[in-house]
Amino acid sequence: MRPYNENIMTVKGNDNCGYWVIDRHIGMDEKNHVLVRSALIHELKTNKNGYLPIFGSEERFEYIMNGLPYPTNGGGISYLDKWLTLPDMGRIITTCYNRVVQSISPKIDICETFFSQYKVLHHLTHMPTSCGLA
Repeated sequence: MRPYNENIMTVKGNDNCGYWVIDRHIGMDEKNHVLVRSALIHELKTNKNGYLPIFGSEERFEYIMNGLPYPTNGGGISYLDKWLTLPDMGRIITTCYNRVVQSISPKIDICETFFSQYKVLHHLTHMPTSCGLA
């Protein structure tokens, strides 16, 4: 898939790297990952009834919602339950930011593409549309 994708970005791998990829693709600095987390929380809260059938249960919805707030453990370290994981977050990201999201994992040879839950992507030829997480 890499030959068919433009504007591939590399971010430093750590516990916030999924959020950093989103920051970079929407034109912000990697330090703004807390704003991304807040936007995703807002998206989930605003459209909870639309996401419940996707996640299958209130319990799963709450697990995903509870994983979004920035950790307050003092060191800024995100534990595994606070990491941005796909496929849980793919549809939320694409709906929140009006971008197609691709998850490309060469290690396990999987590629997933997520489209918006509610919005029609009108600008496919006028803006960067892909936010890739490798």
